[in-house]
Amino acid sequence: MGHIAPEAARKLIRDSAVTGIDLDMNSQPTFCDVCAKAKPTQRPIPKEQSSSLAKKMGEKVHSNVWGPANPQSFDAKDYFVSFMDDHT
Repeated sequence: MGHIAPEAARKLIRDSAVTGIDLDMNSQPTFCDVCAKAKPTQRPIPKEQSSSLAKKMGEKVHSNVWGPANPQSFDAKDYFVSFMDDHT
């Protein structure tokens, strides 16, 4: 699942939000091989539209699925799906 950033850990200890941890506040972060391998890769999102917009409603629809959610929704759902029409 990973770990928090070193600066975030220092801040939690400095602000006494977390106790019982002995941390050298002068230590420097090191490269985490597991984090580098676990990070997903994706193509960058273009800043400008690369294709023409749809001419009519329903011609082109974008969708996204997110999940599983933790905790579940109030009606015990794990996933969220969204649809966006390219025309409207």
